Amino acid sequence: SLENVKDSELEQIALNYNVFGRVKPHQKKLLIEHLQYHNRKVCMIGDGVNDVLALKQADVSVALASGTDASRNISHLVLLSDDFGALPSVVKQGRQIVSNLEKASVLYLVKTLYTILLTFILLFTTRIYPFEPVQMFVIETFIIGVPSFIIALEPNTRRFHGNFLKNVMKNVLPGAFIIIINLMAVFWVSSAFNLLSQQEISTVGIMAATFAYWMVLVNVSIPLNGRKTILIFVSGIASIFAFTFPGLREFFRLVDLDTPSFLMLLLLMESTYILFSIYRKDLIKFWPMKVKS
Repeated sequence: SLENVKDSELEQIALNYNVFGRVKPHQKKLLIEHLQYHNRKVCMIGDGVNDVLALKQADVSVALASGTDASRNISHLVLLSDDFGALPSVVKQGRQIVSNLEKASVLYLVKTLYTILLTFILLFTTRIYPFEPVQMFVIETFIIGVPSFIIALEPNTRRFHGNFLKNVMKNVLPGAFIIIINLMAVFWVSSAFNLLSQQEISTVGIMAATFAYWMVLVNVSIPLNGRKTILIFVSGIASIFAFTFPGLREFFRLVDLDTPSFLMLLLLMESTYILFSIYRKDLIKFWPMKVKS
């Protein structure tokens, strides 16, 4: 009971006890504030005027449909059936939306970031942009578009941790920078040894970028399950087919690579895998992969 408890004692009580009785309206608010101060996410459920202060302070506020207008108007959610049994499914769907949106955002933002960085770098050089719009079709369709749609529908009950933007950028930055490093390596080899024509630069660059982007897809798909394993496999096979089938090669304006160009592509792919493996040590175990059932 908090009937005779001083406000100064509430912080310690909030951390050490789970059930509270005879709580005054301002004490409810203080309990929530103390929990939030210690990095707890707090949900408040109420139905009366006495709960309004706490509902307003909570990270998530839930009101009952039979409650007062004040409690309903200030809450994030209203239980229309007054049934607490609906809350577990609400939490489960919320976790799925946030977690999957975080993963799908990575796929889109990697392309945005490396495009901005590459454009900025090329402003200070005599190089032209290495990719033609049609060449981005493979990445945009097989690595970003279809996978992000499937990932968005993936069941996911993982509890959300940290800051959404920081979590996204933590996965975006390595992918974007690795793609930029690969392209800078292609430019440097072309300038230093005069080995690659513009079409070969474009071909090697888009293939190396696609492989790096595929590794980003693998990264956001961990931990793997059957569905995501199939997605990764099909995405990789579709990309390889698009780059090797003669009719499609002409459509994507790719050229046959000579031995030095092909060896350079293999070296870039190997370095990409190593860099991602350093970033995510569990990628080393990707082959043979351990699949969750």
